[in-house]
Amino acid sequence: MATARGDMSGITSLILREVFENGTIGYGEVASIPGFSEFSIDEGLLEAEDWIHGRCKDVQKYRILAPALASLTSSVWEAVPSVELQESAQLYHPEQNITSSTVKRKIGLRPPKQEIDQVLDWLGRLPRQTKVRLDANEALTPGQLQMWVSVISHAPQIEFIEQPTGKFYDDWLFDFAQSSSLPLALDEGCLRLARQGKLLASPWPGFFVIKPSLYSNWDEIEELIKRSPDRIVLSTCFESPFGYEAIIRLAARARTVPGLDRSCYQGNRFEFASHHFDRLSTPSVPVEELEKLWHQLSVQ
Repeated sequence: MATARGDMSGITSLILREVFENGTIGYGEVASIPGFSEFSIDEGLLEAEDWIHGRCKDVQKYRILAPALASLTSSVWEAVPSVELQESAQLYHPEQNITSSTVKRKIGLRPPKQEIDQVLDWLGRLPRQTKVRLDANEALTPGQLQMWVSVISHAPQIEFIEQPTGKFYDDWLFDFAQSSSLPLALDEGCLRLARQGKLLASPWPGFFVIKPSLYSNWDEIEELIKRSPDRIVLSTCFESPFGYEAIIRLAARARTVPGLDRSCYQGNRFEFASHHFDRLSTPSVPVEELEKLWHQLSVQ
């Protein structure tokens, strides 16, 4: 997949499983994602050894495994009511038809003027009711963002521009968002806030795009969803079926269209068909089926 940071062709993940005293089984996954959270598999395995042998009980002390441990101890693995999610936003691909009412398109891949013209032409061919999320992955400067906003703010399809600028412009972006004529969303910026312990206290006025597999405190995510269910967008990092099931269950608590398009995995022999339905629901895959997959992979 092409992003402003380059093509993303593969992901390294570590998956954990724990059976608790009450019989609940939890799974956790942490992924190495360029630009978000990167680690070597050897480093991750060293931490996994410490966790398996109980050498450290404090989740936050695990530099790499903390997100996986936060997931497997989360309430999402408890008995959950059946809830149908809104249809996920579809990732834009020039050779695929748009079948969802919400589509996400990467920007910041070409010179701004050229790319803006291309996006305007594309928007002109979309139904007015289609909602569009433009994701820059921090590729824009403040001046380029202002150019985008001034030109496309009239387009009825735009839902928000996601993470337009990088970390050195965070303060500027917070100020700009207060008066922007177009809604903005944080993604990488959300993770920075969480790592600084400022996520819940943030005055950010726009959307929060949360990739739970990168976060070491799922209690904070759940609290943020309770406070602002209409501004929290749960998003996938292309997890395995274990991590993906956790995110589906978490996304059911928000009231926004989730970003759960993971169709690039469809047809893989370890995938569950229910993870590729147009409308996902919770639980999408029962723990019994995840257990079968876990044991199948354990003997590979």
